Amino acid sequence: MGEDLGTRLLSKHKRAVGREFAGYPGPYVLFEYAPQGPSSRLRFCGSALDGLVARSNIQSLLKQPLNFVDLIRGFLKNATDSKRTFEPFSRCRVPCRFAFFANPLHGAPGVEKLFRELVLPSFLFAYPMTLHPIWFNGKFVPHEEAKVHVLTHALHYGSSVFEGIRCYDTDAGPGVFRLREHMRRMVESARIHRMDIPYSIDELVEAALETVRESGMRECYIRPLSFRGEGPMGVNPLNNPVETVIAVWEWGKYLGPEALSEGVDVHVSSWNRMAPNTFPALAKAGGNYLNASLAKMDAVLNGYVEGIMLSYDGHVGEGSGENLFLVRDGKILTTPLALSILPGITRDTVITIAEERGYEIVETRIPREALYIADELFFTGTAAEVTPIRTVDKHRIGSGRRGPVTEELQEAFFDVVKKGNDPHGWLSFVNRTFNEVAEVN
Repeated sequence: MGEDLGTRLLSKHKRAVGREFAGYPGPYVLFEYAPQGPSSRLRFCGSALDGLVARSNIQSLLKQPLNFVDLIRGFLKNATDSKRTFEPFSRCRVPCRFAFFANPLHGAPGVEKLFRELVLPSFLFAYPMTLHPIWFNGKFVPHEEAKVHVLTHALHYGSSVFEGIRCYDTDAGPGVFRLREHMRRMVESARIHRMDIPYSIDELVEAALETVRESGMRECYIRPLSFRGEGPMGVNPLNNPVETVIAVWEWGKYLGPEALSEGVDVHVSSWNRMAPNTFPALAKAGGNYLNASLAKMDAVLNGYVEGIMLSYDGHVGEGSGENLFLVRDGKILTTPLALSILPGITRDTVITIAEERGYEIVETRIPREALYIADELFFTGTAAEVTPIRTVDKHRIGSGRRGPVTEELQEAFFDVVKKGNDPHGWLSFVNRTFNEVAEVN
């Protein structure tokens, strides 16, 4: 059974890619396996198991391949003792992230019940995770060598700006969606925070494309980040160097594999968006996301996928990482930028697509209770794409699943990013030269 199990695990990885492990409603074990020649490393990442608490990284030298069942047995035996190691295991010879899930419908099982459930193939998933090189201040470095000092200013004060970008495997070849707009926003975010990124928008665009090419992936998530590095400590960051990195990884459906068709369950968060003239909401800055993290944790711990934050004056704002749209009587409403929401690039895309199809877009203050009587609601964002909302605070929205307007806009969006039908020139194709990309954009 164990020998076949390893094969079945690897064959199922596509169904697990992008699953948000921390938000998964059932018990799980998560760890990474990184082969390093004759010596390989196993790093325990976390768990949510009944009675098992693991707080530190557990490493083990893996010298001979064993099966996955032996690994699970070793984990269950040793997980409560951070000083003990796993038994040697694994038939894999590529870096992987594995997540073992018990059936959430069965509740939080004890160890014996968990073991019985984990060895059932229907409850096992593997998430292969190749550790791709990272573009770091103009050159590529191995994933494990992309490090910063503990006194890096951004670690203490949140002084960073970043972007989330997707590369899609379109019918016309791998293409990065609205790359130039993302890099422009990052440069402008840095300008708001008086950070001088030492690269032009053109150079950042080319660096992102080169990072994707270096990875060999046809579809991935791209994370450019500029941050204030090691230097004088204190609130004043002006004398700290500005460093820039670009990383890529696999990331599937941010809000879950069925979210695009079935919709997600959300609540109105107890945390609000910041008021104008407190934090600059037009900047996509790392420090701003402490607000978003509070809303996200609040949602997950209360059994929801996401939270909708209200504005400082009690009107509808946005999700923790998404903009929000409301459909009512054929009109599409969305929150204005003046209420301290991020000017989302996918938001702008959907507005353009909707207007081309004859929909009236109304940017206006939206009262909370309007969420409950909407015909349709949906999130937009690079990670979330176009995701319908089926309930808010347990109020069913419309039919309780994706509505016709959301579906139409979804199809139009994916016609661009999946099929490559791109009349606006939104895609920067990875395998074109820099000059060709510049001409397209």
